[in-house]
Amino acid sequence: MAPLASATGGDARRLADGSSLAVPRILGVRSSDTLKGDDWIGLKVRDASVVHGIGVLPVFAGLLGLLLLIGSLALTWGREGR
Repeated sequence: MAPLASATGGDARRLADGSSLAVPRILGVRSSDTLKGDDWIGLKVRDASVVHGIGVLPVFAGLLGLLLLIGSLALTWGREGR
């Protein structure tokens, strides 16, 4: 595997060496022929996808609605019990 990785500018490493574990840092590399270093491995950034926006649903609104629903059920149950 190492010759193929070296031919394409990459690297193949053993992470566990007996009792020690050496995990390299993983970095995004935009324009370079070298995708490796002494203590890092690079992933080529290709800009194949673009994020246009992120939809955020507030959690507090859901909790508030749940509390209102439980409160109305409790009030209805209490009123019916009289």
